[in-house]
Amino acid sequence: HEIQILHVRKERNVHVLVDNQLNQRLLLMFLCLHHKKLELFEQSCNYGEIQSCNNLGYFYYYGTVIPKSIEKAIPLFEKACEGGYATSCYGLGMSYYNGEGVTQSIEKALSLFEKACSGNDSDACYAIGVLYENGEGVPKSTEKAQQYYKKSCDLGNKKACKP
Repeated sequence: HEIQILHVRKERNVHVLVDNQLNQRLLLMFLCLHHKKLELFEQSCNYGEIQSCNNLGYFYYYGTVIPKSIEKAIPLFEKACEGGYATSCYGLGMSYYNGEGVTQSIEKALSLFEKACSGNDSDACYAIGVLYENGEGVPKSTEKAQQYYKKSCDLGNKKACKP
């Protein structure tokens, strides 16, 4: 197993997120942006609507719909993660894992993945499994890796269901 970064491909002048469980959520957000102005998401985030902060963070992080800006994504993920939005904790964890927009830190990534996994984010549980399987930032443990893969699978992540 390995932690997979989302790949974006362009089809018919529309950026399409491929090969990840976030597909449906991001597509829905993409469609919402065509009906609402970006300012509404920003205002909602400023008023404490953490899902709006998360949505904006993902748009900036992956450059779908709006120009890519990891520097703008990080504080949005932080705000949403601090507010208990598990998906944002995972996104922020990926930033630390890859050293994108922040200083790379497997320890910080693991902490954020654990918070996200506790909030039932299947991708975060999978990522922790990968860290244990590979011994990245944690002692190598097939048993712990399998526990996290099982939780990820139980949460609907099909790639974690493979033996």
